Amino acid sequence: MRILFHGEGDSIRGTGHLVRALGMASDLSRVAPQGWRVEVWTNNQVLADRIAKDWSDLSIPLAPHYELKSISDQLWTEGQKSRFIESVCAVPRALATEILISDNKYTFTEADIEKLYSRFQCLLFVDNISALSLELDGVLFPNDYAHFESKTTPVLTGPSWHWMNPSLDFLRQMPIQNYDFSIFMGGADPTNLTAVALEDVFVKKRNARVLILTGPAFRHSQQILEKVANYPEMKIDLMPSSGFFLKNLCQAETCLVAFGLSSIELEQVGKKVVLYAHHEEHLGDAQRYLLAQPRPSILRDQWLQGGDPKASPRQPRPPVGQMLFEFLEQKT
Repeated sequence: MRILFHGEGDSIRGTGHLVRALGMASDLSRVAPQGWRVEVWTNNQVLADRIAKDWSDLSIPLAPHYELKSISDQLWTEGQKSRFIESVCAVPRALATEILISDNKYTFTEADIEKLYSRFQCLLFVDNISALSLELDGVLFPNDYAHFESKTTPVLTGPSWHWMNPSLDFLRQMPIQNYDFSIFMGGADPTNLTAVALEDVFVKKRNARVLILTGPAFRHSQQILEKVANYPEMKIDLMPSSGFFLKNLCQAETCLVAFGLSSIELEQVGKKVVLYAHHEEHLGDAQRYLLAQPRPSILRDQWLQGGDPKASPRQPRPPVGQMLFEFLEQKT
């Protein structure tokens, strides 16, 4: 059986979808029995290779680089979706049973799904709300702040497992805290929340020790260097993100991060987390997450008004690979 994980990454959509696909593939490869072939298919082979190199135990064979061209706005558009379907359906068949696990935000129609099923025997989407109205083998969500239900598709929600186990292996021993604050606003940070967070830190603590991580698609390096020069009182270290970005972020007492999977995982490993949002819809997601049940994290505005995030007890969880193995074994 061949399991093909799909994730895309670029300067607008960021890199989280690809990073998560790589993490899930790596974790499944650890427990997959002989005869299961785990691969990753992406439009960003350079980033995939870099992460595979960082995670020394990432033993998945990357599939050949099938062309998936980006279009001008690079969002989850109809044109990009059509290119994705055309490209993934053109992947040469290697084994009799082939499964596609795709982390994407495309809005699919029944006709789209029919095309994908003409190529793959089993189809799972990750973090795609539009898929709830379709007939798939499963939809996986990396959060528990929305109670998703579907009359047609099995729904698996987290976080009841580690989604990126290779970068969370440091759970056995947390890194030394060398900083007061760490900042990471995603692989692309299109709105330059990094600069906003640095300004916020200066307001909160002018002599703070700060670690700034910038993603592979970050385009605001010059502006950040200018900001850093304006704050001589602070000790500021700049570092490109890598497969170890969660471990690096945990070197700080408090993590300032864009809401998403990384913020949830930092919360799970017991860090104080302040949540930032790139736009109103993103802010709404963060607010729903905080309202669903008591959380130790807080929003940026609450923090600036004197609120303080809490450090929750670390919560060891089983890896996502075991969950996927059991689910796929039942399906096939």
